[in-house]
Amino acid sequence: MKMRLAVCAAIIFAGLSLRAIGHGLGLPAFLVKYGGSVLWAAMVYFLVAVGRGDWPRWRIGAAAMSIAIAVEAFRLYHTPWLDAFRLTLPGALLLGRIFSLWNILAYAIGVAVAAVCDPCGGHGARPTFSRAMVALLWAAGAGAIAIAVSLEDPLFLPYRNWAWAAILGASIAGVLTSVFAMRRGGRVSRQGRLLVALWCCVPLALAGNWFWARLREHRVMSTPLELGQRYGRHFIVGYESVGEVAPLAARGLIGGIFVTHRNAAGRSLDQLRDEIAQLQRLRRDAGLPPLIVAADQEGGIVSHLSPPLPAHAPLSDLAGLPPDVRRAKAREAGETLGAELVDLGVTVDFAPVVDLRFERWADASDNGSRIASRAIDSDPAVVAEVATAFILGLQAKGVSATLKHFPGLGRVREDTHAMQARLAARAYDLAQSDWAPFREIVRQSPALVMASHAIIDAIDPQHPTSQSKAAISGLLRGEWGFDGLVVTDDLDMGAVYRHDICSGVVASLNAGVDLLLVSYDGRQYYPLMECVLAADAKGQIDRQMLVVSDARLRTRRN
Repeated sequence: MKMRLAVCAAIIFAGLSLRAIGHGLGLPAFLVKYGGSVLWAAMVYFLVAVGRGDWPRWRIGAAAMSIAIAVEAFRLYHTPWLDAFRLTLPGALLLGRIFSLWNILAYAIGVAVAAVCDPCGGHGARPTFSRAMVALLWAAGAGAIAIAVSLEDPLFLPYRNWAWAAILGASIAGVLTSVFAMRRGGRVSRQGRLLVALWCCVPLALAGNWFWARLREHRVMSTPLELGQRYGRHFIVGYESVGEVAPLAARGLIGGIFVTHRNAAGRSLDQLRDEIAQLQRLRRDAGLPPLIVAADQEGGIVSHLSPPLPAHAPLSDLAGLPPDVRRAKAREAGETLGAELVDLGVTVDFAPVVDLRFERWADASDNGSRIASRAIDSDPAVVAEVATAFILGLQAKGVSATLKHFPGLGRVREDTHAMQARLAARAYDLAQSDWAPFREIVRQSPALVMASHAIIDAIDPQHPTSQSKAAISGLLRGEWGFDGLVVTDDLDMGAVYRHDICSGVVASLNAGVDLLLVSYDGRQYYPLMECVLAADAKGQIDRQMLVVSDARLRTRRN
């Protein structure tokens, strides 16, 4: 027992070290995140083994993996005391989540490694290890197929460049290990042959996924120009290399591009400026309207083109100044940023954030939105005042601003980058606070409005705001009289992508949205465009709504 407790303490120390200094040592984020899951599962294994050392090790391993997954599933619930617990020692070890099979595989690996290294395993270790290894091979094979089939998912974008080689290597290793583990008397058992067949399906799934994605791209590129341009003008697409969007821009199959840190990394301003100019030349040569060129430069923690552009302080730094001073400085900040963006070729800035700042418990699941760190202030009047002056500064230099995230994410606890978010507050309370800055600014400013993916029960309990006709055509356009452009938040976000995004993108157009943003993973443009084209063929698109939206786009260009 002492030995197991010592090993458990060593694993806790290793997990905390990995979390604390992993990034500082330059370790890949993948290793830091999923390595934590391996260590967590191994730690639980030894804790279970301390209390029930007489169990066969495969039962201890099963209990450990079940506890690890159950605890992390429990993390999905958001309560103040649980948020506080996540900041403690055990919570610090919970690095992974069970949002994907990567995490489950990490737990399985941790249990298997712990079983092999268990210093108190006793007799019969070899058969137990064989059982554990066979179970791990089956789980890993099924997981590898699932990952191979899902490699085009935005979730795997950071790993996509090397995941092909890794999966192929894993399939070869899986076949060889299966043959070794299941050999009996010089021959591979029937179960072993099935296991080999499972691992042989991995490269087939990978090839099928690649072929299907290329076929989808070919179908979209072969769409008749009139039909493709009718819907393409409503898409703004992110990209990694200019070759991904150049054919789409030249054929009019997109209406804009989104430039961010991956386009600017390691490049000079001149290089990025020339790239944007090249795409605009393609449009002129084809007799098409200029592309919308959008960026995400709020100042503060969201400054995705810095470097090469200079970094600027967040607008929240101005909130405590006297009214005249903060208005002047906010306008100056807008003019400075606008001059930098227009020189680069950017025409739309997805800023300012007009969500309110609410004091709340830290939410361990909020790794993307972080509204409390980006909001200008908690006072709606101050937010509206600073945002309006900033917008005027951008406009003075020829850059359009964007109010986000309508109708307000300040109270929303969940991170829409990863999961569905719902707000159950009363309409009266929201109208007096969260909605007030949006309502005031849209009545006097031509800025765009970005619709969030949060479900607001007081408006439409069935649909995210970005897909809700009640929110877009009812509240924003009907009650508040807004007649400008509405753009969705990124459609790659988990709040909508994993909840029938095909129907969702059609619902957005029918709700009165003008621009569909596909920024994080530009490849998702092709399946989404196919969804829209299929809906058009079935008569599911509101043509009158589309005609009005096209008129708004033409007015904006003129």
